[in-house]
Amino acid sequence: MKALTTILFSLCIITASAQELKVIGDVVETAMRIRASIAAGDNTGLRAANQAFKQLHVKEAPEHFKRIAGREPSIDNHLVFDGTFIDSLIANRAVYAFARQYRQRRIYNSRALNPKIFTYNGSAAAGAKLTYKLRAQGYQEIAVVAEPDALVSLEIVDTKTRQHHNSERDVRRGQPCRTAAIKFDDNEIHELHLTIVNTTDHDISFIIIRN
Repeated sequence: MKALTTILFSLCIITASAQELKVIGDVVETAMRIRASIAAGDNTGLRAANQAFKQLHVKEAPEHFKRIAGREPSIDNHLVFDGTFIDSLIANRAVYAFARQYRQRRIYNSRALNPKIFTYNGSAAAGAKLTYKLRAQGYQEIAVVAEPDALVSLEIVDTKTRQHHNSERDVRRGQPCRTAAIKFDDNEIHELHLTIVNTTDHDISFIIIRN
């Protein structure tokens, strides 16, 4: 029987879009709070958002996001959505220059976790496209949150059905966050190709979130 697939794309306007997500909504909302607090120079807000972020049960798992097209530049000098990184940022340490090390430590510290939500901190060159492969079945939620002063668009291709599901608003200009909720048949595995487009004129970092 052909799988029933429904797609819902939305802009990530902190509360409204996050509330539409049943599984990863809290993670998306908290990442957006971190982004907004850094942009505003609000250390009080950043401290609260980071505390909430550290309490979420997520795993940094690059194996869930196999890159199949595009090249990631160094994430050094960019934001890593990570509790320890942000603690150091609040303490006014020179963390950005060591972003890659913080990401590696986050991956290492996550290795024993068995959560329902997975993340990956990535980076993209100015105007670049990166495509990641992931497996999905049942109800799947995906989000991409960009660092401050960065915008993205999102394209998803279901290789099983050949359906294309792209961002529908501000495609060229981009948005700070993109989300998708997808319903597949519980008994069928689909391969999704997730393409993140950096619509800004400089290198950026981002976090991908999925269940």
